[in-house]
Amino acid sequence: SKASARRPKAEAAQTPTNVPRANLTVARDESRSRRDAILTIIGHKGRVSIRDITDEISGVSSKTIQRELNALIRDGLVVREGERRWSTYRLAG
Repeated sequence: SKASARRPKAEAAQTPTNVPRANLTVARDESRSRRDAILTIIGHKGRVSIRDITDEISGVSSKTIQRELNALIRDGLVVREGERRWSTYRLAG
């Protein structure tokens, strides 16, 4: 049957064991560095769009910028105003 051919969910959700810990540390440091850069840009400009940020930070996709902004919003450092493509971001407070 089809159900027996599928992989169990627990197996699919496992963390890969072949990723060296050093690579995870580098990725975390890069993310922190991007977030610091985003906070600096917002601090200088006051209110920005994702496009404003991608114009300032080379080699980073708008999707990555969006993920970092969402993390900064979750952490209470940045506030989103507006919706979808008209969203702008400013420092909280």
